[in-house]
Amino acid sequence: MTSVERVLDYCSLDQESPAQVPPDLRPPPSWPSHGEIVFNNVSMRHSTPTYLPLDLRHISMTIRASEKVGIVGRTGAGKSSLIQTLFRIGTLVDGQIKIDNIDIASVGLDDVRRRISIVPQDSVIFTGTIRSNLDPFTDYSDEEIWHALEKVQLKTLVAQEMPNGLHSMVSESGSNLSAGQKQLVLGNGELLEFDTPVVLLSNPTSHFTSLVEHSGSIEAKHLRALANVKLSQQSINHGCINDDMDITSN
Repeated sequence: MTSVERVLDYCSLDQESPAQVPPDLRPPPSWPSHGEIVFNNVSMRHSTPTYLPLDLRHISMTIRASEKVGIVGRTGAGKSSLIQTLFRIGTLVDGQIKIDNIDIASVGLDDVRRRISIVPQDSVIFTGTIRSNLDPFTDYSDEEIWHALEKVQLKTLVAQEMPNGLHSMVSESGSNLSAGQKQLVLGNGELLEFDTPVVLLSNPTSHFTSLVEHSGSIEAKHLRALANVKLSQQSINHGCINDDMDITSN
């Protein structure tokens, strides 16, 4: 009967918000470029029935760009619920959430969930190939992925540890991988972009450019000049940026 109850629950779920909105209503390609988050009297619950208690009640706060904030609380206090609201998971009962002055309720789910990233407490490997775990949206070619792995000195490991390279199959939760192989896949799942700093800086929407611009006008000017000088000296390899927003260059 529990299974039947779950099926009935799914049948009565409200329709999810649109995955996409009309092009003229979408946020700019660079959004979010600063990272300011504003909660204004936010209340939410995970379940639709209105008789159930709220999971968050009247939350108001402002997290300014570049701030690092720790949310502390006992189990069940709503820490995870607070993060889930940024991805429009759950039902927003009241209030408003803005990221860089744009109400996320006006943004399609695809944009919200692709423009911001989360590092979960328990990392998950999905059933599929190594490639699909590294590049779930097929944004990059095999050559680009191999090139990225080579730059972080992991190409040989993938080629040797995985029988079919990028196209090696991964079972549910990575059950057919060793602990070391899981770490390899999850670690590289954080890689977002790679190239020489001067090339990354030529893309105004890249994460690399965003970090440089938010270092301050004087520092940004210095970093841009440094990238050009190092390029002319042929003494710089590729820079990369991961989900922790750390910049590295060889």
